[in-house]
Amino acid sequence: MTPDKKPVSVAEQASDWLAHFDRLGDVGPDTTLTDLTARDAEFSAWVNEGIHHRVAFLETLAAWHRTERLVVLSDRAGPQPRSWLIRRRGVLAGAVSAIAAAVCAAVILPMSGLMTPPPSIEPEVYFSQLGEQRTLTLDDGTRITLNTNSRVDIRYTEDVRLARLVRGEAFFEVARDEARPFRVDTPSGDVEVLGTVFAVELKDSAVEVAVTEGRVSLASEDTSEQPAEYLTSGMVGYADQSNVITETIGLEAVEDRLLWRTGRLKFSDMALQEVAAEFNRYSRVQLVIEDEKSASMRIGGTFAADNVEGFLRLAETGLGLRVERRGERVAISQK
Repeated sequence: MTPDKKPVSVAEQASDWLAHFDRLGDVGPDTTLTDLTARDAEFSAWVNEGIHHRVAFLETLAAWHRTERLVVLSDRAGPQPRSWLIRRRGVLAGAVSAIAAAVCAAVILPMSGLMTPPPSIEPEVYFSQLGEQRTLTLDDGTRITLNTNSRVDIRYTEDVRLARLVRGEAFFEVARDEARPFRVDTPSGDVEVLGTVFAVELKDSAVEVAVTEGRVSLASEDTSEQPAEYLTSGMVGYADQSNVITETIGLEAVEDRLLWRTGRLKFSDMALQEVAAEFNRYSRVQLVIEDEKSASMRIGGTFAADNVEGFLRLAETGLGLRVERRGERVAISQK
């Protein structure tokens, strides 16, 4: 799609895209962003330029869906001739830019709450299988990408959007809502934001947070011991029951940690024991380092997360280690 005039804002670009799809008849009550990106490569490229593009379009699409629901409700008052519905779709296609842009502006005002999902009693449960990455979009426009063998429970209250990370790791692209912050609860600590981009991973007795955009509050479970710390782009933080530690490692290093979103793992001067543990998260084949000398060896490189065999060949030929396969257990040791 090539607009007649270059829009002056991302919201207007999103509105023009929706008008384009509406004219083609590609938008319905159940249409999702994934459906539309699959239909138009140019639109897919625009959406993937940044989270602000995705959020703007999701807000505009939500506005369109609300209009659809209003039409359905009005139809219940009496039959409407089909010609009226056709005219209505034509008018919507021509006017959606102005209407949706106004709704998008209202969405971010603290008092509007137009995009705020209603409170829920029972959480929505989402999970990924072993070796799988899964991306989902919540009703408020927030996107969550689950890493291998992960689970997150989502629930909305009057005051907060609540995600409970039950296991594994998740990457959050949070749609901003000044009136209702987004909180991630874990057994070791809690994360709270208004709208930003970050990842949360559950460790054995702690939680790790890595931030790529915005500002994130990280607090331990026992906030009486230490107040919350704030992280910004290029920072990581760790929290356990009573402590919070933060450090600045740089955005490039943070992105390296999050390469799992593309199905890859990058190791930089990492102990073999830690590398094996990372591979074990993605496969039923479990690597066991049997001696301390091997466990402490430092290696680097980038691997496909599911390429355990490639890593084992490196261990044998590149590192000179013994690799012994015992069913789904692989023992690695000195020769």
